[in-house]
Amino acid sequence: MTEKATKESGLQRHIGIKKYGKKGFEELQAAGREGASEKEKGAIKDKHLPKKKTNEGLSSKVEHLVSQKDELEKMLITIQTNMIDQLTLLGANAFDTIYHKKKKCTCGKDECKCEGK
Repeated sequence: MTEKATKESGLQRHIGIKKYGKKGFEELQAAGREGASEKEKGAIKDKHLPKKKTNEGLSSKVEHLVSQKDELEKMLITIQTNMIDQLTLLGANAFDTIYHKKKKCTCGKDECKCEGK
């Protein structure tokens, strides 16, 4: 084997292991030595490739779900803040209504300066 063929074969091995994993590349090597058809070698490749793609797909789904969760948490916090503000105003209005009623003077006017004389 020439030096050029050895370098190419080493490069192909490196790329194959990186792409299909060591086990997958060794299965492809064995299939190639045994004279497997392109269809058979394709099946071996498919067996080892989907795992990585599936993990990448799941990873992107997880990232999407996390971002949705964060948005829902922000919405919930906003709703809670608004409810607290509204209940505070409602309580203040109720307090004012109960304890700060305008008292009519004995003369019958709502506001007068006679103070019941």
